[in-house]
Amino acid sequence: MSILNNKPKNTPNTKQDSKIDSSLATVNAASAAELSAVENDFVVESDSTNQLNQESVTDKASSDELSFVHDAVLLQETVAAVLGVKALPKQTDDAEQSSDNQNSLQMSGVYVDATFGRGGHSRLLLSQLADDATLIVFDKDPTAISVARELAKTDSRVKVVHDSFATLTDSLAAMGITQVDGLMADLGISSPQIDDGSRGFSFMRDGAVDMRMDTSRGQSVAEWLEKVDDETLANVLYDFGEERQSSYRPCY
Repeated sequence: MSILNNKPKNTPNTKQDSKIDSSLATVNAASAAELSAVENDFVVESDSTNQLNQESVTDKASSDELSFVHDAVLLQETVAAVLGVKALPKQTDDAEQSSDNQNSLQMSGVYVDATFGRGGHSRLLLSQLADDATLIVFDKDPTAISVARELAKTDSRVKVVHDSFATLTDSLAAMGITQVDGLMADLGISSPQIDDGSRGFSFMRDGAVDMRMDTSRGQSVAEWLEKVDDETLANVLYDFGEERQSSYRPCY
């Protein structure tokens, strides 16, 4: 940033300036020595503070992994769309604690959450469904399925399928279901998978290069890398990683 100062410069008085300069030089030298000592103390203190901060960040990361809270995106809007309404009934504190269903749409039918995740959308949907409704939830992630099964223990309307939504039609057919009243899917990788270093998706946290959506099936990327040839690897980076500089060039 440039600063323009238009104030006129004062004409120097040579004799007076020489005396002043001499006095200022002595003061500046003393000030410089004191400043140097202060800076040295500050550097030591700053290094210690930085080390403590780094340790605090590490401890916080470990704590965050154990107490993760996921906020579902477009929660109200998604559930309203699945149920075919413009907006859900407004919830009040009294209504949440009440035993009646005055703030619930009480919709019957069969509904599907194709990507359960941590169940944020499913829980809100369940609050708007009647007792005779059914909610079938899909997910490949074993951790997500564990959460879904815990939910199913407390709500008999929930049916859990540990599989990809790619199998949705066949899985529903196996359950005798040929038609559903509503379906929702939040496609793509989820926050818990990125935040967990052991899953292999994180850029911030170290961990094995697993990168499987379903860690209970198939081989990890680390295992695949041990066996893959150069050409296949280059093509995978080009086709699936959208790395346009990746191309197989055999070395002779």
